[in-house]
Amino acid sequence: MTAQLKSSSSMASSLVRRQLGDKLDALRIRADNDHRCGVTPSLRKAEQAIMAGRYPDAGRFLQDAEEKLDQRAAAREAAAAAEAAERQARRRGVLTAHTPGGPSTRDGFLWLVKKGRVTPHRRDAGQRYGELYARARGDSIKSALNDNVGGRAGDSPADARLRAVFDLDAANLHIYRAMGEAHGRRLVALLEAVCGIGTTLREVAGGDDRKAAILEADLMTALDMEAIHFGVCR
Repeated sequence: MTAQLKSSSSMASSLVRRQLGDKLDALRIRADNDHRCGVTPSLRKAEQAIMAGRYPDAGRFLQDAEEKLDQRAAAREAAAAAEAAERQARRRGVLTAHTPGGPSTRDGFLWLVKKGRVTPHRRDAGQRYGELYARARGDSIKSALNDNVGGRAGDSPADARLRAVFDLDAANLHIYRAMGEAHGRRLVALLEAVCGIGTTLREVAGGDDRKAAILEADLMTALDMEAIHFGVCR
């Protein structure tokens, strides 16, 4: 009986080791295709932990690396989707034109605010998201709700943009983690379209008022979550 238990334990250990090794190899391939991901130290620690038989530690290091790679992949996809949406919005005349000596407005979100459809904490969250979106894209557009959209005092334009990129990624990741990747992406795309680009919900819905009402409910959910993330809940 003792020999059987030892044999079973050895087989289980070998299986875990093989699974961790396979995951390590897969993450290395992803890291090789994302040269600035910064996960090499975690992967190296995971390899050392596997060699030493410290499988729980190895699993944690691999999970950290995978989460960072997933976050970067999600940010790239979100940026590509936002660029495509912005191009489409410009072609359809959705974006508000710049006014001489003044900022343009994000009409989709501003319309909801002016109609009283947005609670104060949702308004603050949407405004904050729109400001981050503009700075992350290097946009000089200011919010029609608040002109104070700059970065920290003393930040260069490049530093302010980089800080905004990281802050926007963190805001999006908060939704991905809470809602799951598929639904989270839909909510983030909605935030980008309405609060970032300025598209109206009716435009997003293709003119379908019933669909626009559903999207408005989704947007409010996303704004509630970002209000928690930004700490603007009242």
